[in-house]
Amino acid sequence: MIERTSPEERTEHIRALTDGRGADIVMEFTGHPQAFNEGLDLIRRGGRYVIVGQLGSGTTTIKPSLIVSKHLRILGSFSGQAKAYWKALDFVSAHKHEIPFERMISNRYKLADVNTAMERMKNYEEIKPIIEL
Repeated sequence: MIERTSPEERTEHIRALTDGRGADIVMEFTGHPQAFNEGLDLIRRGGRYVIVGQLGSGTTTIKPSLIVSKHLRILGSFSGQAKAYWKALDFVSAHKHEIPFERMISNRYKLADVNTAMERMKNYEEIKPIIEL
């Protein structure tokens, strides 16, 4: 969906699904700085916003008044403990027939090409590559 729609269309879609309110919770995992702003547009008044993906050196311009006027609660989260990854893998395994997780994978690399994958992620050429052992 993201490749075929504009941020405005995605916001309109979320508003249509929520009777015009916006999402209760928005979670940003992409790492693309502009995705932060899009999340601000998607979230409802009084909503919660969890930012996990913004670890790079990219910047973006925001309107702080959106945070104030919407009474948003914003939480930054840096990675997780090993047990969190285990739970995530269990979740993917349990729901792989219902949710097309494979569509999130942008490319596959051999272990010898891990530096290429990391560089492409840094340059926003990859989102979620897999390193195959």
